[in-house]
Amino acid sequence: MRALLVINPQSTGASSATQRVVERALRSELDLEVVETDARGHGVALAAALDADLVIACGGDGTVNEVCNGLIDFSTGKSRGAALGIIPTGSTNVFARALGFRNDPVEATHQLLESIKRNNRTEISLGLASWESPLGSEERIFTFCAGIGFDGAVVERVDRERQRGNRSSASLYWRATSREVSRTLIVEEHAPLLYVEESLRLGLALVANTDPYTYKGNQAIHPTPRASFATGLDLMGLRDIRLARLIPATIALSMGLTPRASVQRHDLSHITLRADRALPIQLDGEPLGRSKELKLRSLPAAVTVYGRARA
Repeated sequence: MRALLVINPQSTGASSATQRVVERALRSELDLEVVETDARGHGVALAAALDADLVIACGGDGTVNEVCNGLIDFSTGKSRGAALGIIPTGSTNVFARALGFRNDPVEATHQLLESIKRNNRTEISLGLASWESPLGSEERIFTFCAGIGFDGAVVERVDRERQRGNRSSASLYWRATSREVSRTLIVEEHAPLLYVEESLRLGLALVANTDPYTYKGNQAIHPTPRASFATGLDLMGLRDIRLARLIPATIALSMGLTPRASVQRHDLSHITLRADRALPIQLDGEPLGRSKELKLRSLPAAVTVYGRARA
């Protein structure tokens, strides 16, 4: 099998020693080509340009996102032909863990090779996001989560810290979340979001393509517990983000619980979130600027992956 290994050497868990072990194991079973990303967005071009039966993303969730954006033909919503493999070396690795991979690159490599030997693969859904930016109309694939407003602001905070040289970590994300909770309660910058299909006005909306939504260390976070790669998109919303709602919801989520007062929607083909001002957008934990509207669409059976996707 011809395989392309796309490595992000800057990911949190990457090291030259780990990379050598992973490459050696993969070469023992695959006709392997290895490439490294050298800037944000480079993984998209690498995955799109090279011909292979299998493309393996070796990095964090951002690397997986880039590889998927290179694999998918946006006109059809399907892979251009290659299957997808994952070796997690990021800080959270939501996508890899949702597929049943261990949160260790060497162990995950052995799992991947075993899945290939057993032909243990499945088709999973992805999501397609579209929005207007100062550059014009933009589209991007997401694998497990999307949002505009509160969660986008949290991701912006994390990205600023990363630009200052701080390593991405679970504690960094939760410090950013705590600060955004405090800022929201004091400043009230974020306008309510409009869930257009049902004219439902929300102060906070999280959209997921699988469960869990993310992790706090080893603690899985479940705002949308019925979400899976076998269905459409799920939404959790809060009608307001005042003190009496936001604090209990944040505490519940940090404990791995679903907030009692939340609005839940399951297995949706389309979701549109709209605000009266430009708010920050995030896809798979990566910041993508600001817009007044975010349109999300489920792409069923978009790509074949090796692993055990949750049904």
